[in-house]
Amino acid sequence: MNLPNEILQWLQQQSNTLAFIYYLITSFICFTLYARDKWIAVRGHQQKTASQTRKTKRGTPSNPPTLPNYPSRISEQKLLVWTFLCGGLVALLAQQVFRHKTRKPLFEISAIVACIIHAAAWFYIKVAS
Repeated sequence: MNLPNEILQWLQQQSNTLAFIYYLITSFICFTLYARDKWIAVRGHQQKTASQTRKTKRGTPSNPPTLPNYPSRISEQKLLVWTFLCGGLVALLAQQVFRHKTRKPLFEISAIVACIIHAAAWFYIKVAS
């Protein structure tokens, strides 16, 4: 009984299923990261606007009510990493659905490059090998 060979055979047989599960999980995470970053960006902007309108004539705040403290934004680096991990298609979809990061060409270009890289890798693995 050669356990590593059996594991390798099982992995080869289940490669399509495992790849589907991988893309499903990473795509879900990427989509939710874009959604969360957009949500935080909108709420943070509203919070800043609300605090600016509560200033008195002298420019000092007059006992403003406490505003909810929203978490910090998701870094662009993290969004780009997840874009490459999920293959890029979901990142492009999330950008259009949430209208988020559409003015930054780096995000569109990176999503397209991720699509090309993943398609080339699939072609190499499934067809060329």
